[in-house]
Parts: sequence; structure tokens; C-alpha cells
Amino acid sequence: MHNLTAPVELFEKITQSDIYKQWQQHHQGKLSHLFCSITADFQAKGNWEVGFFDQETGKITVFTDVDGHFVEKPADDVFKQPTSKVETLDIETVKFSVKDAVNGCKDKLKEFFSSEQIGDGFAIIQTYQNTPVWNFSFITKTLKFINVKLNATTGELVDHQEISLVKK
Repeated sequence: MHNLTAPVELFEKITQSDIYKQWQQHHQGKLSHLFCSITADFQAKGNWEVGFFDQETGKITVFTDVDGHFVEKPADDVFKQPTSKVETLDIETVKFSVKDAVNGCKDKLKEFFSSEQIGDGFAIIQTYQNTPVWNFSFITKTLKFINVKLNATTGELVDHQEISLVKK
């Protein structure tokens, strides 16, 4: 495990890589998200994954850094509601740094979910309702998903949720 690194820099490196340029010759993919599995104390469990949505195929192709080399994962179906659309992420709008996003999320977790023991989760940078967001989700020890979305430009709270995984 290692510190959560700056995903914007990774995006820039990936889009300059030969493997991405070759893929782009045959696809009309637009940046849809950056994803990283994280521990409860915000340590990265792996490398950031950068996803590009191809509207023609309706699939997402993910690129990631493996041992200093970029790899392309096979295109996969999109995990979304049938009526929703995949929004393009403009990386230039992501002004709120990893460090600031983590600190902001920690503050909101204390504010909204102080009684929960947080387990592992994930961080996503994506566009949500036309707003670039840092989207942090965790599973708790009481089997709930908790989620905090922060505006990736300003750091302001966009949304927070708690979903119980156990039906009562």
C-alpha cells in the first residue's frame, strides 16, 4: 500500500503513451473517470485506473500503470442505471488536490458518519450531474455503504449517502 498519488499527472502520462495513442486511432473514447481502491486510512491499495467511455460501443476501456508500463484492460460494460448517461470528465476542472480531497472527505466522514467504523473503499474522480467530483465510498463494519462527494473544483460538499446492505 502507498499514498494516494496525483491522478491528474497519471492521466497526462497515459494520454501521451503509445498504447493509448494506438487505442485512440480506433476509438472515440472520452475520459469518464479515474478510480483507485483505498484503505480506511486513505492509502492506495493499487494504482489509479483511468477510464475512457466509447459512445459507439457503449463500453469503457481502462488504462493503468503496471510496474512502470501502461496497460490497456479489455473494454467492459458500463456500471450504471439504464436511463443514466456516462458524463465526460474534463480533467482541467479538477483543481482540488488529492491531499485536499482526502482531508475534506475525512472532515465530512466525521461530520456525517462519526458513529461508523469505516472499512476499505474507493475513490473516483468523475462528472456527476454536470459537476466534477471526488467520489469517496466505503463499506462500514455495520455493513453499510457510506459515500461523500466533493466538488473537484471547489472542494464543497455535493452529496453524502448511507445505504444499509442488510434489510431489516
